[in-house]
Amino acid sequence: SSIGWAIWKNGSGTVGFAARDQLGNYDSMFGTISQIDDGGWHHIAVTWSRGGVTTLYVDGGYETQKTLNVGGDISHTGDITLGYGVSPTTGNATYLNGEIDEFRIWSEARSSGDIATYMSTHLNPSSFPTLAVNFDFNELSNANDWYDCAGGISATTGTSVPSVNQAGGPSMIFNFAYTWTNTSGNTQNGANYQKSFLKEDTVVVETGYCKYLCSDTFYVEIADCDTVKDPRDVAAVFAPTAFTPNGDTKNDYYIVKANAISYFEMQVYNRDGNILFHSKDINTGWDGSFENRQCTEGVYIAQIMYRDNEGMEYVKYQQFALMR
Repeated sequence: SSIGWAIWKNGSGTVGFAARDQLGNYDSMFGTISQIDDGGWHHIAVTWSRGGVTTLYVDGGYETQKTLNVGGDISHTGDITLGYGVSPTTGNATYLNGEIDEFRIWSEARSSGDIATYMSTHLNPSSFPTLAVNFDFNELSNANDWYDCAGGISATTGTSVPSVNQAGGPSMIFNFAYTWTNTSGNTQNGANYQKSFLKEDTVVVETGYCKYLCSDTFYVEIADCDTVKDPRDVAAVFAPTAFTPNGDTKNDYYIVKANAISYFEMQVYNRDGNILFHSKDINTGWDGSFENRQCTEGVYIAQIMYRDNEGMEYVKYQQFALMR
């Protein structure tokens, strides 16, 4: 009898969607192609326009559509509850037996192309003005509230506190960008900074967004030409941005190149912060596996620690893609 909408998995393993408006009109629809009770991750999307066609998508693909007999207002002041609800068909309490990785609400009916393009990408809310709610549930502790980067709100964990699976989650891509700003007022976007600046300027670089925002400050010392080192004597590491461990003997290992260093150490992390690979030998690269199992395609992070010939230590982080 409640006003609003619900998404659930029915007894046959397909997705159901239902809505009830303030006039009491109720209607529901069910997927006809894909079953989601197979133990794998699935992306579920529903587009609904009042009085128009409702379309259901599973994993970015069209599932079914229907003109629901619900033309009135379905807005309400109650909370949106994930993992628990009341069955719109039986009226009984129902609980989720599974995991949730991301939850989004848009203020527009998204196109099928947008759904397929962005379903596996973490979104920067400033780039998507119609993204009204965006919980990615990447907090590592269930003692804290979950934070919504789009609406800027925190949601409690509820009466029944869910467990956090730090090793779980589908493969997602971050669309981080770089913003450079110096104290002279020059700003530039992109991975490389090519603006002019004064000798006394400070340059700040920021990447990420919302709770993932990171910034760093660096200073540039202008040296006379005769004091500049030969580039062959300058310590540097060169980390690739992708590799393809598919067994074709071409680019099968993630290997870092270096110049003028006296110490090297590398660790590879997945998106949850777990260490998948560690080596102190610069000639030993990562083969894209962990505990003799192939890792999935996606974005990983290399932490590279090295020391120059004068004993100065450095740390470099490099995001890279694993593609098979």
